[in-house]
Amino acid sequence: MLDWTGNAVSYHGDLSVAQGAPALFQNLFAERYHCEAGSLVSNDISSVATPNLVLTLREPGGTRAVIDLGGSAPTYSGEVPVDSSARAFFDYLWKLCHCQQP
Repeated sequence: MLDWTGNAVSYHGDLSVAQGAPALFQNLFAERYHCEAGSLVSNDISSVATPNLVLTLREPGGTRAVIDLGGSAPTYSGEVPVDSSARAFFDYLWKLCHCQQP
């Protein structure tokens, strides 16, 4: 589980990163995109849509953590820091978003 209700975004729970990141990838992208030639492409051959690889996690008070998975590595911004457990999760998710084997 990703948790951003405390002082930082963290990842914990019963699922390992190797299980959790693919599950989130499936939930966010698999219905509309697939890997082809090293990139995510639309499942609809007539579509030119590209996936939005920026995740924004908002706390009830309005603070947020922004994780950009679109570049050469995940980048983090916002008011809520991302701890090492969540960075491992997003590193794995980044590899999936860029059609790489984790």
